[in-house]
Amino acid sequence: MADVLSKHVHKPDGKWKLSWWKVVFFVCIGTGLIFITGILVVLFIPETYINNYIKGRIIKEFKSSNPGYLIMITDLNINILKKSIELGTVIIDSHDSAFSCSIDRSSLKGISLWQIIWKGGLTNDALANSVVDAQEIILKFRKQQYEARCRKIIISLHDSVIVSNDLEIHPLVDDNKFFENSEFRRTRFRMILPQLEIRGLAFLKLLEGKLCHSSFIKFRDASFDVLVDIYKPAEQDTTKNLIANDMIHSLKTKINVDSIISSNLYVKYSEINSESSEPAFGYEFKSKNTNLSIKDSDLFADNIDIHPSMDDNHFFAESKFRKTKFQVFLPQLKISGIDYKSLFLGWKYQAHIIQIKEASLDILVSMYKPNKRDTAKTLMPNELFSSIKEVINLDSLSMINSEIKYCESYTAHSKPAVITFNNMNINAIGITNYRNNGDTVVIYANSSFMNTGLMNGILYVPLTSQKFSMHYLGSLSRMDLKKLNSFIEIAEHKRIKSGTVQTANFDIQVKDGHSKGYVRAVYKDFSLALLDSRTGSEKGIMNRIKSFIANAFKLHGTNEKDNSGILKLGKVQWTRKQDDNFTSFAWFSLRSGIANIVGF
Repeated sequence: MADVLSKHVHKPDGKWKLSWWKVVFFVCIGTGLIFITGILVVLFIPETYINNYIKGRIIKEFKSSNPGYLIMITDLNINILKKSIELGTVIIDSHDSAFSCSIDRSSLKGISLWQIIWKGGLTNDALANSVVDAQEIILKFRKQQYEARCRKIIISLHDSVIVSNDLEIHPLVDDNKFFENSEFRRTRFRMILPQLEIRGLAFLKLLEGKLCHSSFIKFRDASFDVLVDIYKPAEQDTTKNLIANDMIHSLKTKINVDSIISSNLYVKYSEINSESSEPAFGYEFKSKNTNLSIKDSDLFADNIDIHPSMDDNHFFAESKFRKTKFQVFLPQLKISGIDYKSLFLGWKYQAHIIQIKEASLDILVSMYKPNKRDTAKTLMPNELFSSIKEVINLDSLSMINSEIKYCESYTAHSKPAVITFNNMNINAIGITNYRNNGDTVVIYANSSFMNTGLMNGILYVPLTSQKFSMHYLGSLSRMDLKKLNSFIEIAEHKRIKSGTVQTANFDIQVKDGHSKGYVRAVYKDFSLALLDSRTGSEKGIMNRIKSFIANAFKLHGTNEKDNSGILKLGKVQWTRKQDDNFTSFAWFSLRSGIANIVGF
């Protein structure tokens, strides 16, 4: 019976086993095809499946984290094989229309999209080799009335470099509208940076809020234009300035730069003193090459040119009162031992030595106009240094083979009276406004006076005294007095016909703006002719009679020791005038002593 039952029991055969493995096989094949198809879709046709999702996610998260702003993105394209994300036009607007930003085209290349997907965000590892490229960037700050534009900017995290082209910042309106919208004094800025390069910048540390280091910042052909409406009162509320200072301080503590390099730098500063007027005062600054080496604590610049932004006639015509024009050219400037950290943080201005070679300083005074009585006097060194809250500490300043030309103009559009100090060498020691280090600068100088006589001098100038004081003394070697005609023919309407200085020296003490002292000069055969004030000619019977009387009875034609060994000394006496600057005050004081000896 058992045998019969055993024959009827069903036993699985080989076909059933084969069918089971077929099921497993086809399931695996199907799963693999679905996975591969998904990969191919992601790689080659992501528009429907990824791009719209990512774009929507970006817009949603931006609105969530910035509730006061709207964002619009026209296109977003992800290419996993090329490791890139490309964006079309991006527009960001604030709800109150105070701010707007637009970027025409931008891309992010070299990113690890798998890490972004795996970790769910933009991590440092995903961005380590990325490059950002943005074009036609426009930022508008409507409350501040400013606009910033940049044609192209490239940020390479892999190479640690930022390069921008045609960066420009300017007001949204013209100057008249810019100033009329405020009852207080404003400053208008314009900036153009055709090319800016920043290298060695640790971007990831910067994004994390850590101290960021940069090898150098380099820009070329940059221009800065500053305009101030001085006819309005200054705003008493300094809260805005404090906020700006805090922002600047924050940037300084976050970024550490080894050097800043510029070529063909141009800066213009101007002031307007009435509505809808042309600038009444303005200067331009130009420099061919400038290198601030923060790492080495020095600065080098060449071909520095500082001059008025208008011609002499326009410069003086804008004011009915007397003005002084300065023009400076520095072929070579070097500063060593700069404390850049304290400088940038606004703590103090400190350097070891400033060296200037072959500099030229031109000074022109419009003497044909009256002094302005109702304004503050031109600041003297002690007043200037005392007004500066920050500590200034300069060990020495050296000028080599330089030139100073002092001019006075007595009629508009006319040739000025000129005095020159040529081949000048100056060494100033101890320039400081910090009393604990002493406050008197000692200046040693020598030059060729009017390209003929050798002049030596020493000046002692207190820099923090409450009242203007100083002491200066010097000497002059043999000199032909006719060399002074370039000045006295125009300034005094006189012409020196003959005369030679054998030797001269002076010693002048200044206390509270009053100079006293003496001029000691040995000269002989001095004579002069009086000139007609209108024609400048010495001809004419009246001019000749006046010249004869002056030479015969008024002038001291020869000044030599008499039989008793006594030599006439010139008495120095001068009181500071409203518009006297330091150079003109020193010259007028010395000139009073010379005039006292000669007799005019």
